[in-house]
Amino acid sequence: MFYRVIFTIWVTIILLTPALCFHIFSRSDAANTYWRAFWTFAYLAFLTHVYWTVIGTFHGDLHEVFHSQEGVATDPEKIVDNPGPDFFLTAWWGLDVLLAWTVSDNRTWVRVQRGAVHMLAFGMFFGAFVLASKAGIVARLLGIVMALTVTGCALLRLIVQENDPKSLIAVLYVKAFQFLNLFVRWHKLPTFLAVTNLGALREVLRAKNLHNTSDIPVTEPKGLRPTVPFESRYLCEREQDGQYNDLDKPTMGNASLNPNDALNGSEFTLSNPGARFGRNIPLSEVDPARDGGLPRSEVRGW
Repeated sequence: MFYRVIFTIWVTIILLTPALCFHIFSRSDAANTYWRAFWTFAYLAFLTHVYWTVIGTFHGDLHEVFHSQEGVATDPEKIVDNPGPDFFLTAWWGLDVLLAWTVSDNRTWVRVQRGAVHMLAFGMFFGAFVLASKAGIVARLLGIVMALTVTGCALLRLIVQENDPKSLIAVLYVKAFQFLNLFVRWHKLPTFLAVTNLGALREVLRAKNLHNTSDIPVTEPKGLRPTVPFESRYLCEREQDGQYNDLDKPTMGNASLNPNDALNGSEFTLSNPGARFGRNIPLSEVDPARDGGLPRSEVRGW
């Protein structure tokens, strides 16, 4: 029974490590199937560990579980260090697994609580496997591997990927500087904090003040220039209209094209959705097909 308890918690941390890493790189606007699979199976392993601890070892006696450190248990192996936090994590983790399979990830409150429970799980497992004095060699090794892997993924994500505006880190980052700016404006802060403050402002502008126009349906197909198939020469050059400025998104930021005179962009006949500028007003709010003109007061105000 003792080894069932030990081995199931080892399996939990082995599955939890990739789950934490996949969550770090996840975004609310993209599918997170790998994260959900590892997160769910890690929870099932943890639930099995709790079962063997409570039912198998203590025969369902919760009083003995919560007071095992006070000498209630006669067996030295029957000691639970932090039963309260363990049960709290069990309940919260189970709730998030349920939400992962039933509720869309594209909601701020879901992302915020999900980030919090991931941080709680990481902290508790790091404490139990690395910081605890009774942790064995194998357990401490698994904890160190988890810590190094998750920390490395977090640093890598900061370098290669923008923040998800609905994630816990982004929300705390923005809210902290919004609160600070109630008392001190960004340009009056020390240089490092001022630059960090501008980064928080950039997160807000990315999330709320620039709307993508590349997904607008094309109404005149004859004016659409197809994306040119990739060639090796695009590693060091680009098309006339700027296609393959970005190898991953070849039409991003490209210009219009005049097939008759490449130098005359004022009379272009071919274009691409990637040539559109982003807008700071949702297109649904500026639909030109709506009936009625703007009131004179709105024209003067504009």
